[in-house]
Amino acid sequence: MRGRTFLIGFVLAIPLLSVASPADAALPNCTRTATSTDGTSTVTVPATSNGLPECLMAQGNQSSGVTAMQRALRTCHGKSIATDGIFGPATRTALIQVQRALAVNDDGVYGPKTGSKMSWPGYSSGTFVGCRRTTVIQP
Repeated sequence: MRGRTFLIGFVLAIPLLSVASPADAALPNCTRTATSTDGTSTVTVPATSNGLPECLMAQGNQSSGVTAMQRALRTCHGKSIATDGIFGPATRTALIQVQRALAVNDDGVYGPKTGSKMSWPGYSSGTFVGCRRTTVIQP
């Protein structure tokens, strides 16, 4: 009887350990960046090696995509973190705080839902012109 109780308890605990939805789990890592424009300014967002924005990043990742996210967390969301391209504990904590503020799953994993709610630094001719939400992604 204990074996059954333990097994059921273990099976029920598995979903609690998950950090991404099944659909998100199939997404590739963000390994580079892509640009998005609203006609007046351009933002740089995390992207896959093919330049697509539907990707994931979590603690332990290192890429230019992480740098883009860190820059947005600093510039548009007021978080005091390094922009070194390393997704460490400070980046994860800052991301969780922003996810909570944006009312998205606060799991510390960057994915399409978080990316679509975040604001990104916008530039025009190399000059910062404010924070923007993404529109059209250009690989």
